[in-house]
Amino acid sequence: MNKKSPKHILLFLIFWGGLFIGIYSYNKNYVLTNSSSPEIEIDIKLKVQEDDVFQLFYRDSIKVFNEKYSQRILVEGSNDFQWIKFSIPDSLNLAQIRFDFGNRLKTSPVEIDKIDFRYGKNIKTISKGNWEAYFTPNSFVTVKEGMVFGRKVRGNRSDPFFISKNLRPLVKQLTEKKSEGKIAVNITLSLVFSTALIFAFWLRFRETQVKVTFEMVFAIIFLLLIASPLMDSIFDLDNTEIQEKRELFAKPKFNYNSIDEYPLQFENYFNDNFGFRDKMISYGGIIKAKIFNTSPREERVIVGNNDMLFYWVDPSRHSYYNNNPFPNNSLEHLGSMLYNASIKADSINADFYVSIYPDKHSVYGENIPYRFSRKEKQPLERVKQLEKFLANTSIDFVPQKQEILEFKTKTNLPLYFKLDSHWNSLGSFKAYQNLINKMGYNLNVSKALTIDDFKIDVNKNYSSGDLLNLMGVDNSYSFFKDTKITFVPKDRNSFKFTSKKGKNGARIITNPNNNKGLSLMIVGDSYTFELLKFLPYHFKEIIFVRGIRINEELIELHHPDVILYGIVERNLENF
Repeated sequence: MNKKSPKHILLFLIFWGGLFIGIYSYNKNYVLTNSSSPEIEIDIKLKVQEDDVFQLFYRDSIKVFNEKYSQRILVEGSNDFQWIKFSIPDSLNLAQIRFDFGNRLKTSPVEIDKIDFRYGKNIKTISKGNWEAYFTPNSFVTVKEGMVFGRKVRGNRSDPFFISKNLRPLVKQLTEKKSEGKIAVNITLSLVFSTALIFAFWLRFRETQVKVTFEMVFAIIFLLLIASPLMDSIFDLDNTEIQEKRELFAKPKFNYNSIDEYPLQFENYFNDNFGFRDKMISYGGIIKAKIFNTSPREERVIVGNNDMLFYWVDPSRHSYYNNNPFPNNSLEHLGSMLYNASIKADSINADFYVSIYPDKHSVYGENIPYRFSRKEKQPLERVKQLEKFLANTSIDFVPQKQEILEFKTKTNLPLYFKLDSHWNSLGSFKAYQNLINKMGYNLNVSKALTIDDFKIDVNKNYSSGDLLNLMGVDNSYSFFKDTKITFVPKDRNSFKFTSKKGKNGARIITNPNNNKGLSLMIVGDSYTFELLKFLPYHFKEIIFVRGIRINEELIELHHPDVILYGIVERNLENF
């Protein structure tokens, strides 16, 4: 027998390791599988002295917290500990929860003994020693000794809750957890079979001289790379988080009645869930953006100059190039909607205003890459057509684009986020001033605030943004940096707004310092959220209805004094 060199021994060890991992994974997923409960249960053992309503919100990485994905429980006050139980559908890829413990302005403390996450017979317990690793309380909560939580009331508002960090590792560990006995059996079986196979291989080739070359090492590295998804599925190595704003394919259930469809269903599931997929997508996007100045998904996002990202879906692109002017002066559906809304406003003696907020590409067009900006734009803008249409109605139009462009030349701070499709607080503040200045001519509202009324905090290491999510990039290591501007009012007592949910999804914001003022209804898109930091100062009540279409029934229901219809430019393309 020829003596084998260390290189040959290493080669055999690598093959043996690969065989062991492959056999172990096969046994785990197909041979030693364990039936599981169809739902994740969250059981909370707590003590509360007053009757109240507790609510658990849950979401995956795509959805947002809302009433649809929540459960309420009426809790009876007691001096003894009691259990409350919530069940979360297994169809939801649970990523985060929010536990609201009180909505009745109660101030008595809530003591939590432990929180159990259950999946079948598997349990993960969170208690006094480790709860801070999983949950963060909000500003309405004071943390006392252990897991005793005080509840604050501010004005007429109380909303104590704590929100979890990313729960996917915990849930994955819980749902895939095996008994120690089965793990031992799996290890034993895998060792036996992998050792037997490698021994048979050694017997076959023990007399063969195998020369270790660069090509062989390269082949082994290649095999390790293609085996990495399998290793991730076993050891859960990838902690990358990306949000794709779509539901990933779930693992299909095998059914003989639909056996023809199963291969395609499983392929779709595998393509969405193979190991290290998120990390590969994220790093691929970072390399493309940073080195080649391109986006991995240019049908959604493009990478501009100075690391500025632009939302580039069809409505944004058509808005930039003016591809789709309104076919006639009546503006079709948009014109009829605004005209009918103005009649409704007149019937209740409400003033009606319309404002179109400029897109980022309209304000920072110089950062659009040349390969896009060189394409010829059409001369007729939908915003200009709308302004001309409104000039012949009783509706007041509040222009924004030119005013914001002029303001841009007077400040060194950005008006829009680089990594997001929205304006920041500074850009929205200028739009707010334009709105109040226009309304001040017709209405009895106070003068617009100035920047001197605030302390401006500038964070130049901000790393979040919806456009990163659309590109499939996890920016946890801050490869991309943005600037976040925060307005902190110097007179905090003037900014005590309360917010609640109204009918048909409306959000009601009340200013207790302006009881004799006017009420304002806003119908608008996500650009409105930044404006809501400033507009409530001037009104006793604001009714915000999110959407781009006006519901006249809501106007009749709320009977506002003023109506504002405000959307971003690209949403004009949806009419």
